[in-house]
Amino acid sequence: MRTFQRYTSSTRLQVFQNATQIVDPQRIRNVGIIAHIDAGKTTTVERMLYHAGFIRSMGNVDDGNTTMDYMEQERERGITITSAAITIPWNKHRINLIDTPGHVDFTIEVERSLRVLDGAVAIIDASAGVETQSLTVWRQANRYHVPRLIYINKMDKPTANLSMCLASIRQKFGVEPILLHFPLGHGKQFTGMIDLLNETQISSNEQLKISSELVTSERLKLIEKLADIDDKIADLLLFNDKPISSTQLIEAICRLMIRDQRYVPVLVGSSIKNIGVPTLLDAIVNFLPHARTIPGSSISNMGTFMYIFKTVHDRQKLPLSFARIYSGSVKRRMSLFNARTNEREQINKVFLPFADNMEDIDEIRAGSIAVLSGLKESIRECESLLSVTL
Repeated sequence: MRTFQRYTSSTRLQVFQNATQIVDPQRIRNVGIIAHIDAGKTTTVERMLYHAGFIRSMGNVDDGNTTMDYMEQERERGITITSAAITIPWNKHRINLIDTPGHVDFTIEVERSLRVLDGAVAIIDASAGVETQSLTVWRQANRYHVPRLIYINKMDKPTANLSMCLASIRQKFGVEPILLHFPLGHGKQFTGMIDLLNETQISSNEQLKISSELVTSERLKLIEKLADIDDKIADLLLFNDKPISSTQLIEAICRLMIRDQRYVPVLVGSSIKNIGVPTLLDAIVNFLPHARTIPGSSISNMGTFMYIFKTVHDRQKLPLSFARIYSGSVKRRMSLFNARTNEREQINKVFLPFADNMEDIDEIRAGSIAVLSGLKESIRECESLLSVTL
């Protein structure tokens, strides 16, 4: 039985400090949460924040008290309207999460976020499979070549059907799912799953005992599937007498995701019951790529280089520009060249985003998502993109 130790901090400030201390781009993940409406994106992120120690109690979308849905309209309607960013530490890594809307009317929010992400988690309702907006955001991610994980949520629903979900993933997404979890029951009988990578049981029912033969059998199916598409695993399976380790399997999956995005890791769980969320965080760290520069570019020698992908208006801080920093670092009172207008602009303050809270910081380095105040000309293009929102 595998148990997860929740990160505990005395204050949110401590979580903030833990996150900001991680500056190595190889330990930073910029990840978007994408899905059809009501697939459980915001609920999943809320559980992530809980396990990372950012919040002490988990909010609920129906109660209108979640961290990421902070706008009044979002809490009244129970849907995500604008993408929200938050930074959390996990397993000696920093994860910059962007929770995107699932409603078709706010697709542009997904579009602008995917342009700056290194990876994404596509969430699917276990009772519905791939839905219309799920397919739309998947195609958007294809356009920007964003590596993805799939998380099949709501396995506790009476109509949950894993086989149907896997079939719809193959048919509609056009990819081959690599199932990393073996579910323990479906619907009301769902109590957890077997982590096939680590050969461990993750369950809310401590009395449930799973035979080692079942675990070994299901893990062998995963290994054989990977051996069909990865030469190194095939060699280990055929010519190595030692058992294949979880590290070797993780490395194989990473190779597949870099080489061929037709193969996608799939995890299962129930976010509302808080089953499977820590393993999802582990998968983000293990499988999704670290913060990197723009593919095919040589901007690493250009000093500070960043891309403004969103602007919001705050009554106290005035216009705030969300930026992905690709190289160098950004500091307060820094002067930068605007490539679109051929003019220079000055940054007043630099913030690290925590949903609707902005933590003032002296400097943010490459690989991160920052919020900047003081930019003028760069917000005009972003304002035209914002015209479709409320």
